[in-house]
Amino acid sequence: MFFEIDSDLLKQTDVPLQKRWFRDSEIECDLLVWEHENQKIERFQFWYRDALLEWHAITGVKTGYVDRSTGVFTHYQSELYRLHTDLDDQIYGFVRNLIKTRKSEETILNQVFQIISDI
Repeated sequence: MFFEIDSDLLKQTDVPLQKRWFRDSEIECDLLVWEHENQKIERFQFWYRDALLEWHAITGVKTGYVDRSTGVFTHYQSELYRLHTDLDDQIYGFVRNLIKTRKSEETILNQVFQIISDI
């Protein structure tokens, strides 16, 4: 089940968007969501271990993996992940199914699932 991390622990960078972070209590995965004041999602990133599914309202959906060769774990400004040229169907399918089985009464998770389902 997903729970929300206290927003005071997050660095808010995309003004006027509100950044929210959800973590699953049983599976090693995180969901970062950037939303407008009206709670409409502008962007989200879903992380499962080293895999990433990212969606943006303008640029659409992308997948990728953590790139450990970039130095991100020793240099703060290094890129954390490398995006794929084409959508990785395995990552997409896994994330879609995981959110489908884990979604709850939390409105934000239902919105993310709807976005993923419409892709």
